[in-house]
Amino acid sequence: MLGFLIFMIVLLLIFGGVIAGIVFLVRAASGAGKKHFADVSTALLPLIAGTAQGEKLVGTYAGTSVVASIVVRAGSSSDAGGQSNEYFFMTTLAAGPATADWSLAYEGDGLLHSGQKSWHLKTKDRDLEARLTAAGVLAAVAPWTDAAPTITYRAQDGALTATSPRSFKKTWPAAAAFANHLAVLGALVACNRAANAAGSAAAAPAAST
Repeated sequence: MLGFLIFMIVLLLIFGGVIAGIVFLVRAASGAGKKHFADVSTALLPLIAGTAQGEKLVGTYAGTSVVASIVVRAGSSSDAGGQSNEYFFMTTLAAGPATADWSLAYEGDGLLHSGQKSWHLKTKDRDLEARLTAAGVLAAVAPWTDAAPTITYRAQDGALTATSPRSFKKTWPAAAAFANHLAVLGALVACNRAANAAGSAAAAPAAST
């Protein structure tokens, strides 16, 4: 009986030690994550004259509101033991209205996106596609080829979002890379507004006849 009690006490001590170790590791990881975000925000926030809200960077660029954050999604199973998370850095600017959704993707020109890569503008509104092309969206996005994101515009809320390629760790961009994000997206916002203005100008004579 005494031997059994000693065994149970030892077992409980081991179990308690394991739990304490897990709690310590979780707290250490949380603290490291907060410190990393503090360092990141110190470098990036001046570029948008912004503030940190949770782990989002909120501010303005060239008079346009900006929100930047990392989104995590559950990925496919990495092995028999479980799943690996996928991380995406997303930057959203208020781009003003348009008549339809549109997107830009850096992909191959051939079948199944094979062959030489280039930027492709996609939208179901052919008139908008022509106006965006004339406004220079492809020229505006042309410098962005290294780790090129997917760029989407939603007409419902006027939001223009760049979503980075997936990463398997939480990686914020360096200040220089974020500055490039903002410059390209700012140019695309200007293109969207120009295309919208051209559409409104074309619609005005038709409405008056």
